[in-house]
Amino acid sequence: MKKMVVIAIAVLFSLVGLCYAQDVAGPLSMLNLKITYEEFLPPTNTLKDGKKLITVMSGLNKVASSGSSVYEPALYIKGDPNTGLISRIWISWINPNINDPFYNQRILTIGCSGGNTSSANPNPGSPAPTDGGISTKKQLPVKNTPATRTNSFQGVAGYYLCPDGFQFDVSGNPTGLCNDGSSYVSGYMTYSGKATKDLATKETISISVSATVGAGGFDYIGEDWAVALDPVTFLSTKDCNTYNGVFPNCEAVLAGTLKSTLTPCVNANPSWTNCPYQ
Repeated sequence: MKKMVVIAIAVLFSLVGLCYAQDVAGPLSMLNLKITYEEFLPPTNTLKDGKKLITVMSGLNKVASSGSSVYEPALYIKGDPNTGLISRIWISWINPNINDPFYNQRILTIGCSGGNTSSANPNPGSPAPTDGGISTKKQLPVKNTPATRTNSFQGVAGYYLCPDGFQFDVSGNPTGLCNDGSSYVSGYMTYSGKATKDLATKETISISVSATVGAGGFDYIGEDWAVALDPVTFLSTKDCNTYNGVFPNCEAVLAGTLKSTLTPCVNANPSWTNCPYQ
């Protein structure tokens, strides 16, 4: 089971059906994630052993006094110039884990292709996009056609995530593992929003999205960037239960919401590292 090295996992969504080819990106304007985990309760002289549920808010929700997000979570969507469909949807943030070699660097943490990804090939960006959503296409008058058209969309998408970042080989291709060597974790989300397109240029002007997310199958070990790790086990020294280290990891699920407004990338060769903050 995947260790929860960074306790908060953002999510990503598919905007299939919008049919645009240019890359778009932008910061998450709102991120509200929480983890609920099982705490083991040891037996006492009068009580049997048991478990209880504890909910904690994600450290990635943190906002600075200036109003900006501390870890700068951003969304990047790459369009296929041949089909106009989405080929990659990636979310990244500044790594908050002080115990990680990639501390304070932007890391790719969530990856999805089209509407859903195949469990047989969990690399972000693969396989080809599939239709995971539905959208409107407003009818326009023949005369006095407006300059823009705004479509609404909604759907459900699957995604893969690595809290401490996806691992890449020397050629820049995903290895199928997270940076800590563990396997990907999968999750699902529901989303809705609007996309505005310039009818003259056929290019997307902006996209606004809101989403709810959920994922399970995590071992929560606490926000280990705020505490020291055990030099032998490399686990958080802040135990998430009262069993005195017998069970240092606690099974957990994630739920949350997010919002984002995306605009086209202007870089000559945009990527998930340079498009959100161009």
